[in-house]
Amino acid sequence: MKKFLLSITLLCVISFSIFAQGGTAILDDTDAGWTWTGFVLDDPKPECYGGFQHVAEFTGSTAEFEFTGRSIKFYGETWGGAASFEIFIDGVSKGTFSQSITPEGLKILFATITGLDDVNHSVKLVSIGEWATIDYVEYTSALIVVVPDPNVTANAENVGEVALNLADGNLATKWSAPGSTAWIQFAYKEAKTWNKYSLTSSNDEPTRDFKDWTLQGSTDGVAWDVLDTQTGHAVWAARNSTLDFAFSNLKAYKYFKFNVTANNGGSVIQLSEIAFSFDLPAEANIFTTSGTAAPYITYNNWFSLQADSEYKIEKTNNTIVVDGAEEGAWSEANAAVIKKIAHQSKLGDNLDLSPFPQSEADLKATYKALWTTDGVYMLIDVKDDLVRYQNPDYQWENDAIEFYFAKAVGDGKIQIIIPAMVGTAHPSKPAAKAFESGSAVGSDPAYKVFGYDANNWDETLFNWAIKKTATGYTIEVFMDKDIVTNGNSDTNYGLNKTFAGDINVDEADEKQNDNDPALFVREGTLVLLGNSNQQYANSNNYGTFKMVNDVTTAISTLSSSDFNVIYSAANKQITIKSSNVVSATLYNIAGQAMSSQFINGKMSVANIKSGIYIINAKDAFGKRVGSQKVAIF
Repeated sequence: MKKFLLSITLLCVISFSIFAQGGTAILDDTDAGWTWTGFVLDDPKPECYGGFQHVAEFTGSTAEFEFTGRSIKFYGETWGGAASFEIFIDGVSKGTFSQSITPEGLKILFATITGLDDVNHSVKLVSIGEWATIDYVEYTSALIVVVPDPNVTANAENVGEVALNLADGNLATKWSAPGSTAWIQFAYKEAKTWNKYSLTSSNDEPTRDFKDWTLQGSTDGVAWDVLDTQTGHAVWAARNSTLDFAFSNLKAYKYFKFNVTANNGGSVIQLSEIAFSFDLPAEANIFTTSGTAAPYITYNNWFSLQADSEYKIEKTNNTIVVDGAEEGAWSEANAAVIKKIAHQSKLGDNLDLSPFPQSEADLKATYKALWTTDGVYMLIDVKDDLVRYQNPDYQWENDAIEFYFAKAVGDGKIQIIIPAMVGTAHPSKPAAKAFESGSAVGSDPAYKVFGYDANNWDETLFNWAIKKTATGYTIEVFMDKDIVTNGNSDTNYGLNKTFAGDINVDEADEKQNDNDPALFVREGTLVLLGNSNQQYANSNNYGTFKMVNDVTTAISTLSSSDFNVIYSAANKQITIKSSNVVSATLYNIAGQAMSSQFINGKMSVANIKSGIYIINAKDAFGKRVGSQKVAIF
């Protein structure tokens, strides 16, 4: 069980509200002064400013303009899974800003840049992904006051010792107020689930420490639930020391309030720091479930990254041809089953399995990867009775493989979706073939890959092949080391190094939408590593990939005690005692394969000359279970 502790001081850095003083100016997307490359004017929407917004057609689309001022805000459409913008001011990157945020809707603020000189500035936005949107920008020459999320307020505060100091992460600052009682409130833009908090005493006057208090939570700031009560608490043992408190809670609140009813006798009340966190209780990992799922499926609480959230990639010196076929080099790879439900249930919810394709037991996939000094090869074999590729505008609504990569868990991510282009085609598109290959697109421009970065990748860095099989399809992919590490190969690529990510399988099976003609839509997703809750907009729930020379603890690898070879001279027969072995080959000491058959755990060697041999056994995934010398006489 991995514990997630997140101090509110971190939240202050990454999320904030903006309040401007003074006049502002607006530059609408339909005003003169913009230069658009790769954007189209969206359909009219009365809710948009001026009735329109511009939409990026592909990764690398750009929008440019100039303004004069000290700060600027950017507005567009936000929704789960939306793309991002990298924003440059005067040629300097100010960061990447995702539009996959709440609230979802039109005309939403998604980026604010402050602290500029009050001069003319050039602005360039570069889309990361398709459908990034710009509606309008708002800029001002006024000074900006930044208020963190959470916004911390109190009933009173002394000059210079304000409530916001409680969430600044600095023990040299504090909050204080006259009197022996007080209230302190934390207000978040989005509801938070906390069940722990820590209080840090101030630098002086122990009599000002809290003695009696109650912590409450509220979803609306009106109705309050009591979360924790402390009475008769002695003064802290030392100045600037921290005490931790835990309470039982699985509910999310937007407001948390301390009502302090007594201090330890001083005429002033004070505290240096308050930090909230969350510890996943063990019992919360168990769901109430309805419906059924295939036996190989696992489903875990989405807060928890399990032990199998790391995939070890073996190194290969062999060349792999990206042709959708599994050649000999793949026998070196660690085979893993893509078997986790990417569900949307949260703590304490019932997990209904019936809407997921997994409950039909017809979707199953295995994953293999090998790394070289240049990049990573991947092979995904999918068993699926109905393979569909018919909606090129929304690749994730087809049968498809989704790839997510980041330098580390919590860092910026790359999302790539390769649909199963060998499936049932859209009625208006060319008939599907049994084989497709490419980089950005397949045999038809409509058969395209979501997330392909035309500015930074080329066909030698990223290429794939898809082959239709009797039971589904196989995808073989090569991705450059900078793709899988999201541009961080210098620090995150090489022997024993790690990067974050996940591999997902999308299933479009039996449900149809209301379009004319009606199209089948995605029913669900299986994931390899993280328990992602389908939160692909960030990498907080990804697993990790580790590059090794060979795998000694692979999912399908048996320990030496599980693999045993026995030779019987009486009947000239080799027996392998392991239920995982499905194939075995006998080699002489020169490395030549002998003519012998392995059937039901046994191999006849009646026609083999006496000598020392090596038997090599593999499991159902083609992964080597073990090798052992055997003397035949």
